[in-house]
Amino acid sequence: MELVQELLGSTNTCLTFDPIDKILYLRKFIINNNDPEDNLGGAYATKKLPRGKAFEKMSINSAEMKFVKTMVSQHSDFEDIDIKSFSHKLEQALDGLIARYMTWLDGAEERREQERKEAEEERELELEMIASEGESALEEAEHPIKWIADTINWFTAGERMNILYSWLTYCSQIILDNPISVIGIGEASSGKSHILETAQELLPQESVLRMKSATMAATYAMAETDPYYFDKKIVYIGDMGGASDHEEAEAFKNLIKELQTDGEVKRVKMVKGEDGEQSPKWFELYGYPCLTYTNVPGHDSDGQELSRSVLLTPRTDNDEAFSVLEHLYGMLSGPTYENIQYFRNRIPVIRNMVIALRQRMQHTEIVNPYHQFINNFLKSSKFFNVIIVNIMVY
Repeated sequence: MELVQELLGSTNTCLTFDPIDKILYLRKFIINNNDPEDNLGGAYATKKLPRGKAFEKMSINSAEMKFVKTMVSQHSDFEDIDIKSFSHKLEQALDGLIARYMTWLDGAEERREQERKEAEEERELELEMIASEGESALEEAEHPIKWIADTINWFTAGERMNILYSWLTYCSQIILDNPISVIGIGEASSGKSHILETAQELLPQESVLRMKSATMAATYAMAETDPYYFDKKIVYIGDMGGASDHEEAEAFKNLIKELQTDGEVKRVKMVKGEDGEQSPKWFELYGYPCLTYTNVPGHDSDGQELSRSVLLTPRTDNDEAFSVLEHLYGMLSGPTYENIQYFRNRIPVIRNMVIALRQRMQHTEIVNPYHQFINNFLKSSKFFNVIIVNIMVY
């Protein structure tokens, strides 16, 4: 917690301002930032500034300072104090505190930039360690995909392949920056959400945005805060089959679809200005997310959406497998439970594998021979050569 402080004369009381949370304190003893264990005493008065109020414009007659003086007059520690003299010290302390706060503001941007760089360097170092662990796991597993599929068997009931398909599709976004949507189609309680959520659990969690109550209002706020909020993310919006929130979810879904295709979206919204008048304001989002959700059979999805998506349907013949798994999970002790825990401990390992592959692919160029293969195939075909010649003549 960053604090700006000013002592009241030669007393053991100081006026303190928290510039981050905008809270004004009158404290007994000065906070020792070098030794938090030495933070003796407490606060006589605590007052949070109203939103939008500038601390540097505060005066001794402001509501917050009047509150401080009232709290002081009611405190037993100040029974013998000369209130008039104390008010003068308080006013001097406020002037000094504002001056310190202005100095703090001058260096705040530089400190934030330094903190951002340090956090970025720390994150890069952490990613290198995680990627190294993932590389080791990939080398140790003779067949990584089979190893992951065997792990999935312990999380689900007969849906190993659907979960694996979902996971591989999500990995296209994380590892290759190639967003492909995943849509689970099935009746209520058929297990479609379980498939998608289990696959998501095996991914680095910073790559997954779970927005089951996504609203356009929240989207506008995100666009204003960070236009790249959705970039390279897997955006999970839950079930699209409900009637009550379908319209709102549909609007959000269409926005993410547009972003996935074009890399940018713009929306205009009427916003009330300082003069109270409504005026249009543009909100912009950038990046390439992929979308994932569940829906009921028969939903009318447009062709553009389907061309960028993988559709999965839960099995309907896995009642027996489900009963076996439920029985296994019911055994809370012994070797079976230990096996379940053992396989659940593989989840962070799988996540590390994904991160390792992402790091590896950042320095790998993919050469796709498919187009050249097709060209060579067409060249040897008299039929296609005739068509090509006709097109060229036309």
